[in-house]
Amino acid sequence: MERNRGYEADVVILDLVRASRSSQFLEDPHRLIVALTRARSCEFILMQPGMKHLMKDGVLTETKNLSKLWEHCESRGLLVELGR
Repeated sequence: MERNRGYEADVVILDLVRASRSSQFLEDPHRLIVALTRARSCEFILMQPGMKHLMKDGVLTETKNLSKLWEHCESRGLLVELGR
């Protein structure tokens, strides 16, 4: 994301599913803000409900930022569930 700082695109697809393997990215609010603010018109965020929690040092912990993002989208009716 650092190399995308300052750049924008009309449409952005942010895939957080793969990022869940690296909790550092998801726990850093500045990196998440950069990722979320790159779209001029439309943004698609791919994530799973279970991503609101991550395993850290053998303990299941809530990801504060992703939980807030999920709750915000859910309260506005912006979540779309995809089948398998």
